[in-house]
Amino acid sequence: MKLILVGHPDEDIRSTLELILKNWGYRVMAAVSTKHLLAFLEETEPDLLMLGAKTLATLDSNGIALVEKRRLGSEAGLFTLNRKDDPAFPEGIDADIHLDVPLDIFDLFAAVQNQLEKHPRSFLRMDVKLPGMVSKEGKSSYLGEVLSLSPRGLFIKIGCRLEKGQTIQTIIPLIGIHKELDIEGKVLYTVQPAPENNYMQGAGIEFTGLSEENMAVLEGYLESRFISGIRNLDEAGTMLASDQIQFHHREITIKLLRKNH
Repeated sequence: MKLILVGHPDEDIRSTLELILKNWGYRVMAAVSTKHLLAFLEETEPDLLMLGAKTLATLDSNGIALVEKRRLGSEAGLFTLNRKDDPAFPEGIDADIHLDVPLDIFDLFAAVQNQLEKHPRSFLRMDVKLPGMVSKEGKSSYLGEVLSLSPRGLFIKIGCRLEKGQTIQTIIPLIGIHKELDIEGKVLYTVQPAPENNYMQGAGIEFTGLSEENMAVLEGYLESRFISGIRNLDEAGTMLASDQIQFHHREITIKLLRKNH
C-alpha cells in the first residue's frame, strides 16, 4: 500500500486530507510539526509528500536537503498545498505539482492517481445505487440500476441485451438533489450472466454527449456524495465541518479552513 506523508500546521487540512486519502486506499502519516516532519523523513520512505507552503518555509537548509533526498533517493513525488496568504515557496525544492487551497477534489484525485498508480484512473468514480433508464436508438426503454458513476460514464445493471459500440440514451435521476440527467452514451463493454457474477447482466457506458451544464451537475452530485461518504466512514469522529465545504455555481469544492473553536 502506497504511503503519503502530509505536513501542514493546520489541523483541519491534515485531518481532512487524511480521511480522503485513506478512503482512496492509501496509508497516511500526518506531521503535526516541523520536528515530526523531519523525523518521518528520516525514518520512513513515503511515496508522496504533500506539504504546505508554511511548513516548507520553516525548514532550514538541512531540512530542505532532507526533503530533496527523499524526492530523489526514494523517487517520492512532492505536492505543495498553497493559500493566497502563504509565504513564498522556498528555494532549493522542486515540486511536482502545486495545489491551491481550497482543493478541487477531482484535480486532487487525478494528481494522486498520476503520481502513484501504474494505471491511473482519470476520473473519480463512486459506487451508487440509482435507478436508470436506457433507450436503444430511440426505441423501447429499459429500466435498470446504476451501480457506479463517474464524470466519464457509468455501469448499469440491466436486463436487456446491449452490444459493444452501440449508441444509447441514458436517463439518471440524481436522488437527493432533484435533478435528472439525460445523456447520450456508447457501450464500452458488456457483462453477461454467469455464476461468478451472480448472474448479473449489465454494461459499462461512456458518456459521449455530456454538456457543460450536465457535467457541472454530475460533478457536484459526485462530490457531495463523496463528502457524505467520508463523514459516514469516519470512525474517529473527526467529522468535516460545514465551513470546510464551499458551494460554487458550478461545483462543490473542499474548503480546508480552520474551524472556529
